[in-house]
Amino acid sequence: MKRYKVGACGNFDLDPNFLNGQIIRTCSIVDQIEKEIGNDSVRRISYASWKKHPLKVLWGFVSLFLKCENVIIFPDLRAIHVLVPLASLLRKLTKTKAYYNVTGGWLPDFLHEHSLIKKSAGALDGLFVQTAHLADQLKIEGIRNAIIFPNFKNLKICSIDDKPATYTRPLSLVYMSRISARKGIQELVAEINRINRDGIRYTLDIYGSIQSGFEKDFSELEKQFGEAIRYKGQVDPLETSSVMKDYFLHVFPTTFQTEGYPGSVLDALSAGVPTLSARWISYEDVLMEGKTGLSYTLGDWDELREKLEEIDLNPDTIWNMREACITEAWKYRPETVIRIMLKELSL
Repeated sequence: MKRYKVGACGNFDLDPNFLNGQIIRTCSIVDQIEKEIGNDSVRRISYASWKKHPLKVLWGFVSLFLKCENVIIFPDLRAIHVLVPLASLLRKLTKTKAYYNVTGGWLPDFLHEHSLIKKSAGALDGLFVQTAHLADQLKIEGIRNAIIFPNFKNLKICSIDDKPATYTRPLSLVYMSRISARKGIQELVAEINRINRDGIRYTLDIYGSIQSGFEKDFSELEKQFGEAIRYKGQVDPLETSSVMKDYFLHVFPTTFQTEGYPGSVLDALSAGVPTLSARWISYEDVLMEGKTGLSYTLGDWDELREKLEEIDLNPDTIWNMREACITEAWKYRPETVIRIMLKELSL
């Protein structure tokens, strides 16, 4: 009989300078598993130090299969090349069940280009994916062991009484995500400045870690902020809804078609703040158009500006969505969503 019920391998490095959705989701899931079945039943190893200590990380990974009844891997785009094939091999050798928790929506395209990893992924006991669309896309690639497992975070869900009694002008926007070119932050700033050219109609507060390599571009972008736009640093991942709750609208201008269930959208729902978002491929699995959010064609910055101008003329369209956001957030409580995974693991 193996000592642990669950073994987890992922990046558990909560360094605030390098936080991203992958790390936050990995930590949230494993923390919640420990709450449900006890810390003594879970063993975790981090691959964050694999460059400095490759043999130590490798042995730690092998030991999960020797000591655990179930192993869940949380690979990012680099770690997938090692962890998925190795998990498939060790699963056969040790008779330990192996699962892959998928963050984001990039995996179907990746597997289409990497047939050997696709074969290994298909041999695992299951892949936990964030949306029904991703499960369907994986089926097209021949992966039929996907389990829909939505995003969740251990956040405070605000009540309508926690929120401002009415909106004020200028209308306040919030961006809370990793800051990079592909997340649309430069275009968002440009469009806000265009709208505000003849007077401030919107303010924009930006939160998040700046992606490595984007620091210089962001410093140049800050020169364009003016008085209506501010960078406010990073937020504790467990305090995001409390910070967001007083804003009028959350803006998610991603240019990634392959977003999964973005954590910032869940933050906004928990805060009772509707989202204006680019329509990525899984948008309809996450937001309800006209009820918890509004959308524009991904990459169409003119349409983004037009949507904001329409909202400025009729703010009640957003203000009336607040309670629906809060109701939706309750579906994604950690103790509710984690049951999907634990049931699959027979725990």
